[in-house]
Amino acid sequence: MIDIFRKRRMWRRQGELKSAYDVVIVGGGSHGLAAAYYLQKDHGIRSVAVLEKRYLGSGAAGRNTTILRSNYKTPEGARFYDASVKLYEGLSQDLNFNLLFSQCGHLTLAHSDRAMFVMANRAEVNRLQGIDSRVIYPDEIKRLAPAMQVTNEHATYPIMGALYHPPGGIIRHDAVVWGLARGADRGGVEIHQDTEVQSMTRSGGRVTHVHTNRGTVSAGTVLNCTAGWSTQICDMVGVPLPITTHILQACVTEPVKPLLDVVIVSSQMHVYISQTDRGEFLMGAEIEPWTTYRMQGTLNFLQEVSRHTIELFPQLERARLLRSWAGLCDLSPDYSPILGKTEVENFHVSAGWGTYGFKAAPIVGKTLAELVVGAADVLVERVATALFVAREVVARQPVGLPFLAIPGEAEPREIALIAAPDNFIPQLGELPSGVRFRKSIASSTVLAIIFIRTLAELQGALDLLEAKLPPKASAWIVRPKTHHKPGFNENHVRNGALARGLVDYKICSVDADWSGIKFAWRKSSS
Repeated sequence: MIDIFRKRRMWRRQGELKSAYDVVIVGGGSHGLAAAYYLQKDHGIRSVAVLEKRYLGSGAAGRNTTILRSNYKTPEGARFYDASVKLYEGLSQDLNFNLLFSQCGHLTLAHSDRAMFVMANRAEVNRLQGIDSRVIYPDEIKRLAPAMQVTNEHATYPIMGALYHPPGGIIRHDAVVWGLARGADRGGVEIHQDTEVQSMTRSGGRVTHVHTNRGTVSAGTVLNCTAGWSTQICDMVGVPLPITTHILQACVTEPVKPLLDVVIVSSQMHVYISQTDRGEFLMGAEIEPWTTYRMQGTLNFLQEVSRHTIELFPQLERARLLRSWAGLCDLSPDYSPILGKTEVENFHVSAGWGTYGFKAAPIVGKTLAELVVGAADVLVERVATALFVAREVVARQPVGLPFLAIPGEAEPREIALIAAPDNFIPQLGELPSGVRFRKSIASSTVLAIIFIRTLAELQGALDLLEAKLPPKASAWIVRPKTHHKPGFNENHVRNGALARGLVDYKICSVDADWSGIKFAWRKSSS
């Protein structure tokens, strides 16, 4: 009984900064704390300082919607996140701290024929990687989520099926932060809250000193794990990142009786929904298109997320919203994370994770720890190398054959190139033999590449494709990226093309200014 009243601390009281550390980690979120934990656990490195300018988990780690999954579309992404989910499965036992991980299952709804095709494709990719994922239909969806309105003849977005991912689920994000912090602290790592990094000294191609509001320390290695603020930290050492920062919003209702025990996601409705262990319905949406560091919610988000949630769960019509919040998301031009080494010898980064960073926390921490000691295994070494998008890659990498590739063709032949900027063809790099460009679509065209800049040009491009694109040809529609504020987005392109019988099956970031979607004619069911 006496032990009940004994005061226990999660981690040691904060002391003064030492003059030097083997590793300095900037950012006290899930990535930074995971790196600190695995440094001491796997490699015995205890001279580590985690520097957080506010309190632990005050950034994205404490503001996400707690969803974990590994059912990604690319083999590399699926393997990477599957490794993360497997680490999460054993993390409560490793930390001796209950993270409240519930693998309740994850449903990604499909509302169209194209969406069902995408779900089937994802399921095949997942199964090839040994990941439990399959397409299900309305009857099974009703059994898994009986409270959700699955059948509704008047629905704007009818539910035709879903991708079911049983290992997916939810976890308490604050518990993850606290558990990793406690585990790192017990291994000898120092945690310094209210410690803001103000500048760094770079000499001889290395970071030598980190200057904070509480003093200066020398560092053997520096890890930048600051998500939305990663560009600011990288600028301190002259490593510019192609990252933009946006807000992602979420909200919860007042607690209600248990209605939902799976995670519901709809990319077309831009909503994801789960019910917490307190009974609150937790709802989120897509990131906002503008760049900002101001973590303040908007009325438009509340209107849209409420409308779509009620379409799925009309019984929540009279439920009151309890609170809403926003967190920062760091996006790279091609939505791929930047993980690994930089041109500064001892300065490594984890950035550009967008809305997926919390899901990857354990494997990112393990990767960074292995990079510090030069012992990355095959999985993380390949991912760390493949996902690091240096500014030279974004600015100058040739688009090349991936952009010109044609299904079923050894190499492209005649390509219609319409309204392309002057620098596009040089970006393609070395072209395969036999490629001929022309300025219009002909019966011999196997690939069309059309650049658009306005909604009016989009309509003209779609009219042209509908009238001229041969049955076996494919087409790229290339649009300005959102930071140019063109007044339309990829949904306008995709929906307009779908209405004309074209199906999208590939996307590509052309460069820092342009992004493309590839289409082909929908195959007849007859």
